[in-house]
Amino acid sequence: MSKLEEIFARLDFDRTNGLFITKENLWKKNVSFPNRVRRLIERKIALTPDAFFCFDNKPLVLFYYQPSNKEELHKAIWNFNECPIAIIIENDSVEIFNGFKYEKDRRSLEKLGGIEKLNDFTYFELVTGKAWEQYEGRLDYRNRVDFHLLQNIKAAREILIDGNEKRAKLVNALLGKAIFVRYLIDRKVKMKFDGKLRTWSNVEFCELFDKPQQI
Repeated sequence: MSKLEEIFARLDFDRTNGLFITKENLWKKNVSFPNRVRRLIERKIALTPDAFFCFDNKPLVLFYYQPSNKEELHKAIWNFNECPIAIIIENDSVEIFNGFKYEKDRRSLEKLGGIEKLNDFTYFELVTGKAWEQYEGRLDYRNRVDFHLLQNIKAAREILIDGNEKRAKLVNALLGKAIFVRYLIDRKVKMKFDGKLRTWSNVEFCELFDKPQQI
């Protein structure tokens, strides 16, 4: 029995109750993920797990065996913003992480524990809600990347309006367009702005904001 299979057995996860081995591709037929989630699991190599546990069409636990770049992986999981638990197995080491909280100083997701904490995340504990009750304070929505994004947008809006509500409509439109353009950049959609149809980089977009006369 492989190390991954040992962990699955301890958690009571199997292919009949929500466990999917990513490379087997059965999840593509049996799980109704939103397009964004499906795309990220399929194509974003840094994020793609070896396996995951899914309940009610939601990924709850991601499994990684011997990942090559843990720092990049931790950022990718947090930005994924969909899965609360990530379990990383390396040799005889098992680490359980909070997928919703990234600690910048450590360049890592918050660690919830090691192999001794596996019993907190068994099939029974997850589907009955006991795990979420126990870790409610640590799996706080205010740690999630979307909450930070909204806080950043709010702060930027306040700075741009600067107490003059007459600017609100213009500022809202500017922020909305900026967010949409960043979405297109992330998706590598070609845009025609400077006379050429091409993909843009985030650096170029930021530089453009330093030259408002070109906008």
